[in-house]
Amino acid sequence: MAGGPGARELPSLIPFAKTLGAQGLSLVLISIGEDRATVERAVRERGYDVPVLLDPDSQSVRVFGVRAPPTVALLGRRGALLGTAIGPRPWSAGDGQTLLQALLACKRQS
Repeated sequence: MAGGPGARELPSLIPFAKTLGAQGLSLVLISIGEDRATVERAVRERGYDVPVLLDPDSQSVRVFGVRAPPTVALLGRRGALLGTAIGPRPWSAGDGQTLLQALLACKRQS
């Protein structure tokens, strides 16, 4: 959250996720191993306006199979893990956009 590859990916992911919000996509950031003050400062400085969960004990590493930052966990409507994407992705274009659109289409059919 405070830095690294995940922080570089978010400026393109957040606006794109918001455009898909009307179709049912929700974006929640998880800050792993950082304290509240550090996360609050990063959120304020970068102007993020999406929910941020704090995981100071790094439990989400096990739950979502995080091996390296950034990791995006794709969850279904009922919270089931559909898959993970490890490393930076162009979420607002190309394959990233195609994947998210396909997941939303599957969601509408279920």
